[in-house]
Amino acid sequence: MKWNFRKPLLAFIAISVIALAVASYSTYRSRQGPAVPAPAEISTEEVPTGGVRLDKVHYTGTRKGRLEWELDAESATHMKDDNIELARLDTVSISFYNETGMAYTLKSEEGNYDGKSGRLDATGDVIVKSHEGYTVSTPSIWYMTGVGQIRSKENVTLRSNAMTINGTGMIMEVDSGVVKILKDVKAEFRHAEF
Repeated sequence: MKWNFRKPLLAFIAISVIALAVASYSTYRSRQGPAVPAPAEISTEEVPTGGVRLDKVHYTGTRKGRLEWELDAESATHMKDDNIELARLDTVSISFYNETGMAYTLKSEEGNYDGKSGRLDATGDVIVKSHEGYTVSTPSIWYMTGVGQIRSKENVTLRSNAMTINGTGMIMEVDSGVVKILKDVKAEFRHAEF
């Protein structure tokens, strides 16, 4: 009696190769994480008519092919009609990037983002920290995407190791780092830095 091992052996090898490929792919995918990020959690809190509330949101904006800003918020209530695409934000953190990639980081209690106009507003204990080491505090600011300026009409305090400047109104040029306090300017310099 002659045994034909060729067909069973080939079948065994084929099944082994397929099982190995499936196991390798499964291991690879488990290390990579999910293919699509998990969607933001939808809250059941009451929102305005036609609105949707999302928790833990992240937005980004680009200009001339580079990252211009990133926004994170604990929650956002989205509303849309013919004139606006508004997201009302709670516990806001925004990073504005200059042309070299250095960031100005803003923190505030709340804010708004209008997707149609590109306007970002932040209110409530607004603090902006620069990569140069100074901070700006003011009750509110706004930023128009594509323009590269952080602005305020309110009282502003700029602090660094060498000085404190108070005034009303501000224009901060993100790309150049120039900060202009517009009126009622008072400066205090510390001699230890001179």
